[in-house]
Amino acid sequence: MTQAELREVWSTRINDYRASGERVATWCERHQVTPRQLWYWMRKLKGEDEQK
Repeated sequence: MTQAELREVWSTRINDYRASGERVATWCERHQVTPRQLWYWMRKLKGEDEQK
């Protein structure tokens, strides 16, 4: 998976998490990712959005 594809996957996941209204732990367990991964990508993509 390329870096651009990975960013797109996580962007979709973050949008899904935000729309779900679930707690981080609940959403992450359901989607088989760790809360640490979710927070990492939220920070990473937020930083990229601010640079654009």
